[in-house]
Amino acid sequence: MPEDINPQHHPNYLLLVVGVALLLAPLVFIVISPDQFLQAQLFLRIMAALGGGLIGTFIPGMLNVELPFAKAGGALAVFLVIYGTNPPQLIEQTFSSLEQDAKSWVAAAKSARESGVVEAGRPLPIDLIVKRTAFENSWVNAGISKQQELESKLAYDALNLTSRVYRVQEIQSESKPSAKKWVDTAINYFESTNDTKYLVESLLDKAAIYLEISQIEHTEPEEWREAAKLGDKILARASSLSIPEQQADVLRIWSRFFYNLSRPRSGNLTKDWDNNYLLLALEKMELAYDLAPNNQKNATQLARTVQKVAANPPQDSDAAWTKKMSDVQRKLIKTWDINKNNHKTPTSRIPALNIIAVITLNIVHREWELQDEARDINHAIRLSEELTNIAINSQREAISLLPHTEWQEDYDFDMYYDLARMQAVKCRIMEYSSLPNSDHECKEAIKNMKTAKIKASSIQLNSARQSMLSDPTLSMVPQPYRDELSSLLESSEI
Repeated sequence: MPEDINPQHHPNYLLLVVGVALLLAPLVFIVISPDQFLQAQLFLRIMAALGGGLIGTFIPGMLNVELPFAKAGGALAVFLVIYGTNPPQLIEQTFSSLEQDAKSWVAAAKSARESGVVEAGRPLPIDLIVKRTAFENSWVNAGISKQQELESKLAYDALNLTSRVYRVQEIQSESKPSAKKWVDTAINYFESTNDTKYLVESLLDKAAIYLEISQIEHTEPEEWREAAKLGDKILARASSLSIPEQQADVLRIWSRFFYNLSRPRSGNLTKDWDNNYLLLALEKMELAYDLAPNNQKNATQLARTVQKVAANPPQDSDAAWTKKMSDVQRKLIKTWDINKNNHKTPTSRIPALNIIAVITLNIVHREWELQDEARDINHAIRLSEELTNIAINSQREAISLLPHTEWQEDYDFDMYYDLARMQAVKCRIMEYSSLPNSDHECKEAIKNMKTAKIKASSIQLNSARQSMLSDPTLSMVPQPYRDELSSLLESSEI
């Protein structure tokens, strides 16, 4: 009879859905808010265990569990198994590799940079990419609480080297997306930790990226001016936050942005520069030098700025600026004598050597042209020797080091062009004073100008042609060599 038949049991699938949702909740939480995962782990363990218990009611069979703190069967047993075998130690192990990955990446990146493995246009070694990727993944997955357990210097070194290595890889990029991403990561991180020292260092790293972008080789004039303005804004913030030990670096980089902003809007560097920005650049640089006079970067940048200010009207005809350049040249050479044995890599030697050569060239030229009464044989011999022993020798060493850097493509022309200018001035002085072998120096100037032309971009070559009309050092070349030099630059043939 119907009343004798047992009623059928219909499973409640809503409980199954709820159980699955509870079991998956911790996985969803770690994706959405990984930095809060460790703080919420007890609550999430309970949720996962409850979900497992609900799912257990749908699994046929019996399960009996006896733990030190409880004994149960059925769905409650599933709950205890999940709760009891999900200790916090497992969660800790998920993130325990961040410090290890950071140390491994820093060691590998420093070694690679010192050995010259990290170069523009050269693929990174696979093991270096693997270690960088491991650090990047560990950093992103760890969350802020675990990131803050890193020692500040280790965190800065790891983030800084990540950005720097990407900068080298993106040397020809006008946006440098990966370098910017990781330097912004560093800035945001040290803002969150209120670590002012490394926040300033990270701001300087970002400013260095914009300084690189603002170089005329990479962008149109208006674009590099915009990049320079952004850099100026970053440096203003860095200056307001910096500690005394950082002030010289902030001022030096700030000076370089004003230097870039002073360039002619047309992009033609043979035209007059903006004197207001140049003088601001010099003001910042003099302050930086006063704070750290034995820092080679400060001495180098001070000399570069002074020689450019002195070459710009109205300073170009002012004898006081000739003396100022001479004073700065002596400071530069003194600092280089102190530091040169510590600068072993090409990239650390070339800037100082080049500016020693160029500022010496400009001093010699001004002394010769602006002081007619001093033009005697002894004066000619002294200036010729100064050009050879200081300017030309320094420039030749810089040229010999250039192929070992990522700068070769961008600066080959400039290096040989400046060397030709030095030899042109020496030729002029020797020829005027009837010193022997003046024609040899003129021929060397022509030879190096030919080399410069081979390595020139169309923009550089057009600039060189225009400078033949305005560059006083090239206009000093005596005939017939000046006509040959002019014809060389005007000709489209190599």
